[in-house]
Amino acid sequence: MVARRAPVDRAGLVAAMALAVVVFVLSWLRHRNHWSGFDLAIFDQAAWQLAHGRSHISIVERHVLADHLSPVLFLFGFLYRLVPTTTWLLGAQALAVGATVLPMRGVARHFGQPPSRATLLVALSSPLLAAGLFDFHPSTLAVPFLAAAIYYGLEARPMPTVLAAGAAALCRADIALVLLAIAIVTAPRVRRPLVAVALLAGAASAVVPGRFGETNGWAPHFGHLGSSPTQALIQPWRVAAELLSPGSLSIFLLWIIAGGVVVLFRPRWVLALVVAGLPVLLSRWSGTKSPLFHYGAPMVPLVIGGTLAGLAVAAARHDRWSRRAELAWWSGPVFLLLLLSPVSPLFPDSQRVWTFAFGDDGRDVAGVVALVGEDDAVSAGNGLLPQLSQREHLYLYPLPFGSAPTDFFAEGSEPDSSQYGPDAVDVIVAQQGEEDLVPADRFEVVARLDGFVVFRRIVPTP
Repeated sequence: MVARRAPVDRAGLVAAMALAVVVFVLSWLRHRNHWSGFDLAIFDQAAWQLAHGRSHISIVERHVLADHLSPVLFLFGFLYRLVPTTTWLLGAQALAVGATVLPMRGVARHFGQPPSRATLLVALSSPLLAAGLFDFHPSTLAVPFLAAAIYYGLEARPMPTVLAAGAAALCRADIALVLLAIAIVTAPRVRRPLVAVALLAGAASAVVPGRFGETNGWAPHFGHLGSSPTQALIQPWRVAAELLSPGSLSIFLLWIIAGGVVVLFRPRWVLALVVAGLPVLLSRWSGTKSPLFHYGAPMVPLVIGGTLAGLAVAAARHDRWSRRAELAWWSGPVFLLLLLSPVSPLFPDSQRVWTFAFGDDGRDVAGVVALVGEDDAVSAGNGLLPQLSQREHLYLYPLPFGSAPTDFFAEGSEPDSSQYGPDAVDVIVAQQGEEDLVPADRFEVVARLDGFVVFRRIVPTP
């Protein structure tokens, strides 16, 4: 007897595509209107360099495989050979956000919940929306694969679980702890292969980047816990103190609320979320605990899955709190969407939809970019980097002649300005008021445009 094929989830496909289109259009507008910055520039330069047979990212002074392990970047290198455009990055990221809907609807069906609840939780997820509209990061590409690993794991299907987990690891190998967390909540039959993939990804992320030079490794983020992971393990009080710190507790609470709160009915899912979130919760760099960036995105499938599981528990109980959970599971995500997401008036201009979708900041970025040659080595501010990143040598001002800005690099991971020679850059673009950092004996002003001061290196006459 031939098994019947599962019906196509047409409603899910429509919802996924609609969400992907919305995220893509908004992220494209953000970039077109010159609100994108440092992170998009890093991956745009990486893909452009790979397309030209090179592998160095000058913005962070690391090999493509040393700035975290994301083999998926080689795919973008191939695509950049066809057409070198950030549209590949923004389009793939938007597609990943939208595609997360489909496996999460499967999780809802697994727990006997309406699939529309999963769709709504994904669409309202402030961490996922923030990640989808903040530049680009390979860890966001991993989210639908993590969601698929949860779904197939709950369904006790080892092969598709392993394939989904492997795909997630190819996007970002250091999400190994998220894969281990998924093993906590899935069926016993899939745990061993899932743990094996997680251990393999973890080993690769620990070993491979160091083979390609300096990395953004242990010390910049976790040095306060000990000089190595082993030191942190034998001093667990430091780990506990960091987990219980206000910053860690607040971001963990944000994840819980953004996912629907009802995950609290399922302690095993809460434990899984703690395990998955350890790299974020324990990092001493403040950026990892900010709701503005991409760090919460890999946690989204776990917390939504836990909420759907909690709703199944609530439906089976008849006490007052269960009935309230059934009625109010959506209120937390809506609250955070309005308070801490790109649609919130509290987000900064560069990440607020109502600002970046309808105009730029009024400065002539295109005019500045037109003054820079294709082969010029450039030092420029954050907002200009993604407009200039398809070149071999690009630096975040005031690098390479000044110290790296502390807001963009975790302490100990910044490029060392002392390694550069006097002729490392041809063009410098400084904001008015910051041009005094430029060596006046080696550069001359060639233009002043809308608060930008453009310098070019003085070429000695023979």
